[in-house]
Amino acid sequence: MDLNFGFKPAHEQRLVYIRKINASEFPDAIREEADVPDHLFAIHMDDGEQIAFLLERDAAFHMARENEMIPHSVH
Repeated sequence: MDLNFGFKPAHEQRLVYIRKINASEFPDAIREEADVPDHLFAIHMDDGEQIAFLLERDAAFHMARENEMIPHSVH
């Protein structure tokens, strides 16, 4: 029996990591240009590159899924 569930191979999946970051961890460019809150939630690619900052954790997960990424929480 040959069933196709439509899963992508591991090398084609776009895994991202959601992590709470404190204001002290923000890139200097962001701190200089914006009114930064005490913390944000960052979306990181699997190589560590930060690709987005959001105010709420749920919003970060939603954004990742809307862009066909697979989000995971990191502490």
